[in-house]
Amino acid sequence: MREAIDQYALATPLGQDAVNSCVGLLQNVTNYFQANNETLEEILRNSGKDYNDLGRYEDCTYELEDFHYILVTVPKAFPIPISLGLCVPKICTI
Repeated sequence: MREAIDQYALATPLGQDAVNSCVGLLQNVTNYFQANNETLEEILRNSGKDYNDLGRYEDCTYELEDFHYILVTVPKAFPIPISLGLCVPKICTI
């Protein structure tokens, strides 16, 4: 993952400051997905994709060393609470 972050810094005019943030990293992952598709593939494979889809907690937490799992819950968006599991790079925090 560290190599991927360094690659994003070289491949984009955003610079190292933006890459060090979660938003900058995720923007670069999506903007340069062809060159760095493994990171995007891990995020998409292990994250939830629909209402109350918790994703793959074990795969994200135990098999990937540069990622961690975040459970996002929106309690009052609809008549029932909605939860979604996200597997994101460790640079992303709550």
